[in-house]
Amino acid sequence: MYFDGDMDGTQSFHAVAGAIGGPTAPALARHEFYSSETESFAAFAEIDWHLNDAYTLTLGGRYTDEDRKGQKAQRPGAVYSDPSQADTSLCFVAGPLSPCTLGDDGMTPGAPITGEIGESNFSYNASLSWAVNENSNLYLTYATGFKSGGFDLRGAGNPAKFIFGNEESTNIEFGGKHTLANGSVRFNWAIFHTEVDDLQAAANDPVIISQIVAQGDATSEGVELDFLWAVNENFRLSFVATYLNAEYDDFLGSCYLGQVETGTGCFNVTVAAGNRTGVQDLAGRQMVFAPDWAYVLGAEYSVPVGGNREVRLSAKWIHVGSHFTSIEMDPLGFQSSTDRLDVTLALYDQRWSLALVGRNLTNELVHTFTNASTLSGTAVAATNIEETRAIALRATFNW
Repeated sequence: MYFDGDMDGTQSFHAVAGAIGGPTAPALARHEFYSSETESFAAFAEIDWHLNDAYTLTLGGRYTDEDRKGQKAQRPGAVYSDPSQADTSLCFVAGPLSPCTLGDDGMTPGAPITGEIGESNFSYNASLSWAVNENSNLYLTYATGFKSGGFDLRGAGNPAKFIFGNEESTNIEFGGKHTLANGSVRFNWAIFHTEVDDLQAAANDPVIISQIVAQGDATSEGVELDFLWAVNENFRLSFVATYLNAEYDDFLGSCYLGQVETGTGCFNVTVAAGNRTGVQDLAGRQMVFAPDWAYVLGAEYSVPVGGNREVRLSAKWIHVGSHFTSIEMDPLGFQSSTDRLDVTLALYDQRWSLALVGRNLTNELVHTFTNASTLSGTAVAATNIEETRAIALRATFNW
């Protein structure tokens, strides 16, 4: 496989006078210019070796070679100005929107910082499966993974942190696939343990409204279950569940705004107008977006109503355990456990369908991402929220 791709981007952030950085901060626009070039070659293969009628050994490997170039420039301009009107004479005036990149030598305001990456990797997997009988199969898998490094194109422009390294993982999994009760029950399960070195984690800096990329180590282990029971030709039950224990082993993350102001749990703290920074040790903490428990319990009942028509009533109960939606572990981004109910009543024909759909009928408030913001001058949070209770009528027609 061969890939050759280029990416160019421009983003501007405009703030009226005093809106960010304190009452004396002038009206400014921060213009960002970034680009990257990637050339990648990969070769992969997999073989199955049937040791006998019951055991099969699978071996696979992938070789990857990548070359990348990237650059990032940041220059301010007049508020609501076009990016082409960026003005390096405004570099480093009061306020957090005025810092400029200083080039690779750290001396030329507005000059881009650049970087090059050349790396190769060989990742592999090995799996042994055992056909216990015609209805049960057990397997044991060991696999390594690789995600190439890159450039912090949306960061503030620190040459020392512009390039971040590759991410590597190892995974061990033991599981089984079973068919029971004369084929009416399907039951799959897996126990897994995954270690990630140099985990790539991106977050928005709540002070300078910019993206940063940090790296750390993490371990994730747990159990997955998948159960489907065809009670009869009209009625089906399903259950999918995951128990997950995912923690950071080594991770220095940014502090959230309120934590920076108090210094609690923060070190290397700097608190000044337009410059609130700090670092916290997140080792041993639950990973972001990683609830301990999550499961979906489903049921579907269908009944013919004449001709080729059929009525189906289906319902899903969705449980997601508590977790953080902010990589900085901001308490404002803590999502408590939720239980949602989705119900659909539908009439199906060969060419059309009509359905009454209810989503999140329990009206749970679900945050998908949370980030602190300094736009109001206080520790608040900007958050994305999923759709709350919704009832809709859906019609489809096929021709």
